[in-house]
Amino acid sequence: MNRRKRLGEVLSKAGLINSEKLNQALAIQKQERKFLGRIFIERGWVAEKDVYQALAEILNVEYVDISGVIVSEQVLQLVPEELAKAHLIFPLSIQDRTLQLAMENPLQLEPIQLIEFKTQLRVKPMLASRSKIQDALNRHFSIDNYVERVLNHVKSPKEKIEVINDTDDQTEEDLGKLKKMTEENQITQLTNLLLVNAIKKRATDVHIEPGEGVVGIRYRVDGLLTDPIRIPKALQLPLVSRIKIMASLDIADRRRPQDGKIKINFSGRQIDLRVSTLPTNFGEKVVIRILDKKSTLHSLEELGMSVIQLALFQHAISQPQGLILVTGPTGSGKTTTLYAGLNALRDKTKNIVTIEDPIEYQLEGINQVQVNEKAGLTFPSTLRSILRQDPNVILVGEIRDVETAKIATQAAQTGHLVLSTLHTNDALGTVTRLFNLGVPPDQVASNLILAIAQRLVRRVCQQCKKSYAPSSEELKKFGFHSRSKILRSTFYKGTGCEQCKKTGYYGQVGLFEMLVPEDTLKAAITDKLGETTLKKLALEQGMNTLLQDGLHKVLQGITTLEEIARVCQIQEVLNLETQANQAAIERCADCEKELDPTWNLCPYCGLPKSPEFNRETSKPCKILVANDNSLMVESLQLLLEDNGYKVLQTLHGEKAISKMQEENLDFILFDVLPPGRNGFGAGRELQALEEIKAILRKFSHLT
Repeated sequence: MNRRKRLGEVLSKAGLINSEKLNQALAIQKQERKFLGRIFIERGWVAEKDVYQALAEILNVEYVDISGVIVSEQVLQLVPEELAKAHLIFPLSIQDRTLQLAMENPLQLEPIQLIEFKTQLRVKPMLASRSKIQDALNRHFSIDNYVERVLNHVKSPKEKIEVINDTDDQTEEDLGKLKKMTEENQITQLTNLLLVNAIKKRATDVHIEPGEGVVGIRYRVDGLLTDPIRIPKALQLPLVSRIKIMASLDIADRRRPQDGKIKINFSGRQIDLRVSTLPTNFGEKVVIRILDKKSTLHSLEELGMSVIQLALFQHAISQPQGLILVTGPTGSGKTTTLYAGLNALRDKTKNIVTIEDPIEYQLEGINQVQVNEKAGLTFPSTLRSILRQDPNVILVGEIRDVETAKIATQAAQTGHLVLSTLHTNDALGTVTRLFNLGVPPDQVASNLILAIAQRLVRRVCQQCKKSYAPSSEELKKFGFHSRSKILRSTFYKGTGCEQCKKTGYYGQVGLFEMLVPEDTLKAAITDKLGETTLKKLALEQGMNTLLQDGLHKVLQGITTLEEIARVCQIQEVLNLETQANQAAIERCADCEKELDPTWNLCPYCGLPKSPEFNRETSKPCKILVANDNSLMVESLQLLLEDNGYKVLQTLHGEKAISKMQEENLDFILFDVLPPGRNGFGAGRELQALEEIKAILRKFSHLT
């Protein structure tokens, strides 16, 4: 007969314990009369999981890790609570009329025989650790104790949720009776814990998702949902009811979707919560949107726009009239951008009115109207009424229909600055969308002063930010060939730390694509040319795409290629044949633009075309700087002259044209909006004269 292995032997053979520790444990066992494995675990010499896996090998049974497991009510009722706690056993599942039973001691025959007799099922004993079985028993049989234990580990007396009642939907007496049913118990504390936890994690949404035998709770942090926290099914109804009471919803109605709101005070600041319920086959799903002014109400400078993008946005919102549209999918930060714009516009001389559904943030000094279709307050009807209220600036939460689109466009045409949102893929899509909504092309061309497409990407965590080399596959996905200068750039990513919860990301930043229609593009819009033609014209006039803005932020170390690929549409990898063809084309070593063989200088970025070009021995390049900001001009002159360029300057756009005709120039730096001449139009006029190879150059790229 084979001798059964001993625990110490198995652990030693596995290299988990040395002979010295084993001898110490055996000596302690003689004194304290404890299970040898328990001694290893208590002193931290061997992990609990390793001890029980070794025991499973000795006893020839299967080891099971039941951490966080939740079982259905049908399985749970097969084992009485008293029996489960007395013998430290826990039912897991039924397969082929066999009950899988987690046991601390699988050799105990008494509970196995009792369960088999009662259920008429065969029992398969499985080894599980004592602590995991006790935790599972508490989760399922002692819910109040389990919740209390969890709360004791997490809650802080300084962090409390105070519900502010500001609704008229129910009387104070009725609401008081409902609240009394759920206050001062574990469910109230659990609800508060979930909200506190969400706010501390910087979550924008809390998802409470019922399953067949469990309830999952997920937080949306930095745009992505986290792994679910599982709580027992028995907590579903009281938890959902508590939230519905806080939001003044009907707790008896579980068959229809409901929407409500909650105002809470947390750590001295007021936070708005939007609650939405949805009936599913396993019960009501609840989503709570967290509107925290502290974390989401930004200044323009905090949005993540580049210098040129910020200048374009500030110029647009400073106009007395016109239409500004922000586009992007749900959750891309459109409302945040518009609120930042309104925040910058607020002063005592302007009448600013908004129409929203819902009002996400209350701004002092701004008249905000909540859409209420039951009361006849729709977007079109409210917009008509607002036009009779002598407004300067109007924010329309979303242009959803033909009527709203036409009224908004007419409002922009009659002396009002109108800001709104649309759902399109890119900035140019706003033009096509307005066409589809019935706005005449000439009105779109004359009233649209700025269209912004935006996305949100996660920021690299600054606490664990490290440089790394992207794989060739990752670079090829973006179309970078082997000779690309970008391979010499430094890329960063987060390695994971406590601040970012091991994700490598902390916070979000916007990617922006800005379309400013000028004369040629306006004419093309009026003629209702195709979207491909319009996009070509927009790119020629200097529009940067979302992808370009994203790659710029990658090179700045703000985000990662992985994040850009997640939110931007990227052309597939260039095949080898295409790459070979590209290699034969002469390209700038810096910006990778195609170069004319006769050029000595890249007109796109100012870099000498080839290493053989020597500024010291060659004739210096002559550059004209056209900008009305004298400080900027002086700074650029110093920068350029230090690099061997000869610099001429002018403060006026028209004078730049004259200088071009007088001087033999190599390169021109044009401001976007200099006095006397639009930078985009001047750039094309210079090219058309064929006396110089000129290109529009944005200052942000140079500096």
